[in-house]
Amino acid sequence: MMVDRRQLLVLGALSAASTTLAACGGGDADDGSGAATLNFAFWGNDDRATKYQQAIDLFQQQNPAIKVQTSFAAWDVYWQQRSTEAASSSLPDVLQMDLAYLAKYARTRQLRRLDDDLGDGLTVNGIDPNILPSGRYDDGTYAVPTGTNAFAMFYNATLLADLGIPAPTTPLTWAQYQQFITDVSAKGAGRPERVYGSVDYTGVFWIFLHHIRQSGKDPFTGNKLNFTEADLTAWWESTAALRPTALLPAKDVTALKPVSPFAKSRTASEFAWDNQLAGYLGDSGGKGEFKQLTLPTDSGTSGLFYKASMLLAVAQNSEHPQQSIKLVDFLINNPEVGKIFGTSKGVPVTQAQRDAVQASGVDAQVLAYEESVKSSVGASQGALPEGFGTIETDFLTIAEEIAYGKTTPADAAKRWFADATDALTQ
Repeated sequence: MMVDRRQLLVLGALSAASTTLAACGGGDADDGSGAATLNFAFWGNDDRATKYQQAIDLFQQQNPAIKVQTSFAAWDVYWQQRSTEAASSSLPDVLQMDLAYLAKYARTRQLRRLDDDLGDGLTVNGIDPNILPSGRYDDGTYAVPTGTNAFAMFYNATLLADLGIPAPTTPLTWAQYQQFITDVSAKGAGRPERVYGSVDYTGVFWIFLHHIRQSGKDPFTGNKLNFTEADLTAWWESTAALRPTALLPAKDVTALKPVSPFAKSRTASEFAWDNQLAGYLGDSGGKGEFKQLTLPTDSGTSGLFYKASMLLAVAQNSEHPQQSIKLVDFLINNPEVGKIFGTSKGVPVTQAQRDAVQASGVDAQVLAYEESVKSSVGASQGALPEGFGTIETDFLTIAEEIAYGKTTPADAAKRWFADATDALTQ
């Protein structure tokens, strides 16, 4: 039985997949007619669930013999569920995959190796050859990207105008960006609800990794770190002078979660993947004009790259691999699916879907930003080292301790490196 729209939208984060996926990989016997019931799992919110249901409805209209049961959960819960299923080789037939977890599931052969399917059931010739390898691990292709992201520096043009602060222009150096933060925080100090230039951006791992790329180095070689404890110490020390008065206090950031302080006009700037624009607009209640610039740099190199915002994979245990591949092919190539999602999952990877996106509003802005940085992006990021999710979480946790004054940047870097070495070598 297919989950209807009302049921889908009320799925709870913890229970979203517990019953629906109890028989993952199971379903109708494949009698050669194409009949099958597939389980498809993804992380996301109600908006993404609604869009996926529209896409699945369209798929089932064109493939009436294939039924698709969908389920979703919040990010953290989603990966907890997949880990439990992987222990018994019962992953969903089709699942959303992320670069941070691709190595884990590909190495243990939980995912179908797709190389023989490329061009034979799974059409990928419309995907930029620079982004297609994102789904590779070691000896083969285990996932296919569905959209791309590029990192951006967002700023609230409306808020800056209210404060009398000129809008920033690129290229900024990191020192110029810090001056911008200082100026905004000084002007925002007199408002009833104080406004700051930014949160402490050095606590975001992805910003640090872009900073490393700006120096001409890849952050990782396999599961080895290509930066040093001294690099990290300097990064965390770089905002020390701003923390007392120019950065939104950590307690205020925590109080606003899960909503971004930027979306609530408590800060005038923030770094994020470009497709977060829609989320900012939604959380802001329509207040503010959010614009995007490339990242500050001291080297003249942006450090930017197109990242697969998410990927789709087929479980090795699936009893219906060909029908699963047909679903993946439909989701990445069908123009109507491109219209449904727009840029909410990132800029579509295939030209057919990009051409189908209604280029207005948020979608037009995200497409324009990625086009504007096209000449400065470096090699795309492939599968991240196994253990990346752990070290990314530890990075944020330890950085928060710095923000609260519980540890020093030097001690924090030493601890993070020790923990990261363990996480990446397990």
